Amino acid sequence: MVIAAQEIILGGDPYLNFINSLKSDATKRGYRNSLVRFMHHFAIKDTITLSKLPTKDIALYLIKYFEFLKQQKRSVRSMDCMLNAVEHFCVMNDILINSRKVSKFKSPEKKQNLDKAYTHQDLQKLVNMSSNRVKLIVLIYASTGVRKSALPSMKFRHLQKIDNLYKLTIYEGEKEQYFTFCTPECA
Repeated sequence: MVIAAQEIILGGDPYLNFINSLKSDATKRGYRNSLVRFMHHFAIKDTITLSKLPTKDIALYLIKYFEFLKQQKRSVRSMDCMLNAVEHFCVMNDILINSRKVSKFKSPEKKQNLDKAYTHQDLQKLVNMSSNRVKLIVLIYASTGVRKSALPSMKFRHLQKIDNLYKLTIYEGEKEQYFTFCTPECA
């Protein structure tokens, strides 16, 4: 029996336990979509039915679903998000699955990390060919390590000159607030 994704019923206490326990709207959307894909894959018509499945079946479904996602050549992060959504549904509905067993199947193959840090020469080239505004942005990111989301909300009041460098207040007034310092080259 094939069920279209739009025919899946998300409702009842199991779904409310799941969705209301999530804080971020983005997480709610991602987890909801991941849960729907999982249910669609196994032709589970609603969240109440999912919550009443035997725990061994759910664990087996998670393992099979992981293998399916691997065959689709999904990224490790994508697969983790999809499986974490289902595991979160189980946790929030007191469904005890053997997560240790499931995690043994989730362990990704070792991949060589192709990321590398920018060298001083790379940064120098970028700074030399940029406008003053872009130079400042590059130097702040390179010397402080702040996230890209921190810079747009910064104001001049967040900068405090100390000797030959600046102290930067990041995310002022939020619970994530912290201080960082830029290098003398950036100052």
